[in-house]
Amino acid sequence: MALGSSGEFAVIEVKGAVPDFRNDVKWTEYLPYSHRFYFAVSEHFPVKILLKDCGGIIADPFGTAIERDAPKK
Repeated sequence: MALGSSGEFAVIEVKGAVPDFRNDVKWTEYLPYSHRFYFAVSEHFPVKILLKDCGGIIADPFGTAIERDAPKK
């Protein structure tokens, strides 16, 4: 979870592999508690399978980059 300068909460769910993304749905329980929701994945993850209404963060051993900003809820 992250707190932005405007007081908004962002939830970031880390997914290490495609099976984890497809089989784990407990992240949906976090949605009511966030203003923005992101999935953080590796640079090798097929980002096209991430949900369109969630943000996407690409992470590698050297840093992170927002691939797609999460819409505000």
